[in-house]
Amino acid sequence: VATRASSEVWYCTAPPGMPASTASVELVNVRTRSELVQLAPRIGAQGREVLLVAHTSTKVPFDSGQQLVVEARGGIGAVVVSRTSFGPQATPCFSSASDTWSVLGFATTAGARAWVRIANPFPAPAVVSVDPIGPGGLVQEVATQGLGIEPGASATLNVVQLAPGQIDGGVLVDAKNGRVVVTGSTEAPGAFAPTV
Repeated sequence: VATRASSEVWYCTAPPGMPASTASVELVNVRTRSELVQLAPRIGAQGREVLLVAHTSTKVPFDSGQQLVVEARGGIGAVVVSRTSFGPQATPCFSSASDTWSVLGFATTAGARAWVRIANPFPAPAVVSVDPIGPGGLVQEVATQGLGIEPGASATLNVVQLAPGQIDGGVLVDAKNGRVVVTGSTEAPGAFAPTV
């Protein structure tokens, strides 16, 4: 899996619901010179460095329950590759965080599983609300208000519990404090699909 997109900062998180230690971040250097890449759980945190030679890629394993901030002054590409029973799944890393996200395409009918992961890659706490939505708009089942996410941490929510019985549902994530990165996944009986 490779990407031609390039950024100086990537926010990477594996789709929620994946077994631990099944993910890696593939770093791609499409530039003509080597890049020193910083890897950390959040902006400003101590991490490790990887030298990425020009026109090469490398895989960096990480705990799929965590997040990884990838920084390179000259810009590189980054994508999460997860190993599942259905084969490898690629999920893009994000080049920016936001205070508002909508994640769509969840199935929450009987037998389905769906999750949303909200990650805080910054040095200050974030506070979010999560509102389930369906084809008709907001679903008034269960909303999550005032969910605190510490710096470098993430929270995984079961969307089936928030809005059961949706064929084509989603969630709106609104950060009242800070910015976050959000990814989701849904698993209908017999299939798994990351939902970005």
